[in-house]
Amino acid sequence: MSKEVWSEIKWTLEDIMVHYEVSEEQASDIAFAVSNLFEDRMIELGWDVLDSLIQTFHLLEEGEDDV
Repeated sequence: MSKEVWSEIKWTLEDIMVHYEVSEEQASDIAFAVSNLFEDRMIELGWDVLDSLIQTFHLLEEGEDDV
């Protein structure tokens, strides 16, 4: 089984700073507080997006869509 990575998302403190208009220290506190839950939720939502795109573009044969 291949371990090839074909999609990756990275967030930075600057993303938090700009979006929420907070200092670097505040952004760091936010990132630390939510890091584990954030990653778990991103994975969960990623599966939902993948399922939706597979269905939208009919990428599985009939009967294979047990996702």
